[in-house]
Amino acid sequence: MLNNLARVLLELHRLPEAAGYAERAYADARQAGDEIVVNQALSVRFNIYLEQRQRERAAAVLAELEPRWKRMMPAGHIAFALTHLYEALLAAGRGERQTAVAEADQAVSMAEASSQAGYYVRLFLLRRAEIGLDVGRPDLARADAERLIALERKAIGPGALASTLGRGYLLQGRALLAQGKVAEAQGALALALAHLQPTLGKDHPLTRLARQLGGSAIPRL
Repeated sequence: MLNNLARVLLELHRLPEAAGYAERAYADARQAGDEIVVNQALSVRFNIYLEQRQRERAAAVLAELEPRWKRMMPAGHIAFALTHLYEALLAAGRGERQTAVAEADQAVSMAEASSQAGYYVRLFLLRRAEIGLDVGRPDLARADAERLIALERKAIGPGALASTLGRGYLLQGRALLAQGKVAEAQGALALALAHLQPTLGKDHPLTRLARQLGGSAIPRL
């Protein structure tokens, strides 16, 4: 429960609180001998530290987590795709563009082949789109964002609000802006705001970014 709370706080960008709960979850799971929750807490901590730009701490967590996954998980488990994704995120932060793209591609390919493909493919497309923007490849980012949007809309149904869909529209809008397609970008960014504000809150960094880049008007969905 501590770890699940940390996940929610991470999504809401309440990072110091998220880190505190994830670290407590890790310590408690170690004491209880719950190896699965240890792994889950390490994964959450990796993402929190990365969001806090504490890349060395994130890398140290991954160095602890990766051999645990190799020891505990069966071949083909989604954890191995996550390893490639996490390596891609670290490489992007170091400015290692080719490594970041290659690792992200491997992560998406493995997720597509997994029995857990549904949720994880959407997650990995989102993160690969972020990496595409980080490494100066808006073409890659746009393609992944548009695929994510299509998959997410199919998954949640018409008229539903979702932060993941808002993130997809935001990534699409940012990629379109980088390509000089301002009018198309404004439409995507308005849709991003329409999803992000009611799900993550008006003061979330992503909501503020969508508002800043696309204006304050929220369209009818």
